[in-house]
Amino acid sequence: MQTFRFKCQCHIGDQIFMLWFLNAAAKRWPDINFSFWATAYDEVKPLARALKNLEITRQDEGHAIEGWMAQDGFYHAYRGDGSKFIDFMIRFHAYVCLKNGLPEWTMPDRREMLLPAECMDGEHALKGESFDVLFVNSAAMSGQCANFDQEGLNEMARRVVKSEFKTVVTHPCGLDVPTTTTLGLKLNQLGELASRCKITKLVQL
Repeated sequence: MQTFRFKCQCHIGDQIFMLWFLNAAAKRWPDINFSFWATAYDEVKPLARALKNLEITRQDEGHAIEGWMAQDGFYHAYRGDGSKFIDFMIRFHAYVCLKNGLPEWTMPDRREMLLPAECMDGEHALKGESFDVLFVNSAAMSGQCANFDQEGLNEMARRVVKSEFKTVVTHPCGLDVPTTTTLGLKLNQLGELASRCKITKLVQL
């Protein structure tokens, strides 16, 4: 079987974007082996599909395909075209396939990009507690949110916290409320917590 090795040494988010592709690609092409050197191994590994042809590794295995979206000026060339971030990422993954001799990449169903629900598990500090809202007020590090306003989002989080909803936030907002970054929750643990929250859509308060 042919093997394609990938790497990404940037933010955890960049590595998760690469895992989006590898989870879907390994499922779509079972006759190709995929290996991913992830520097954020402890965050990435629990979210990888359990497939025989997909390996997440801590070790640099030598020559590997770069998974960073800014390679070859790609990010700056295409990110500002007004498309949604997920469409940009699908376009980037198609570019990586074309550049490195993989089959043509299309994504007719965006749900293929979702991280596996069965991977959203793990013990953590808030496992035994029940919440109404998980409020994500962390800064996006790869330009997903145009005109991001940290204080504006923190103020919105404070309004939710002061409402009747039992709330957990992902970034300190200035109130005494459980904060997932402070408690050290990993991404799969955040997924487990989110799956138990009663409110899945933010309503205007």
